[in-house]
Amino acid sequence: MTTQAIERRIHIAAPDAQTAFALERRLAYLHAGAVCVHGEWAVELHDFADQLEEIEAAVRHWLRDRHEDSALIEVNGETVEVEVVP
Repeated sequence: MTTQAIERRIHIAAPDAQTAFALERRLAYLHAGAVCVHGEWAVELHDFADQLEEIEAAVRHWLRDRHEDSALIEVNGETVEVEVVP
């Protein structure tokens, strides 16, 4: 029996270049990259090791640093809202 790795393509919306690069640095160990498409900034990465909870926790810390309440994360085409827990 072989185990097949699950790959998730993750796209995290960011309001601007500065905050996108800040999140990119926070997720650098996962080979995240800040991208800009048609003026819309985001951070993209691939999750091969089922680390979605860890990624969401990092996004919550990033949101707290920015004094924001939530961010949209697209996981394999499905959008999820990550919220800061008080």
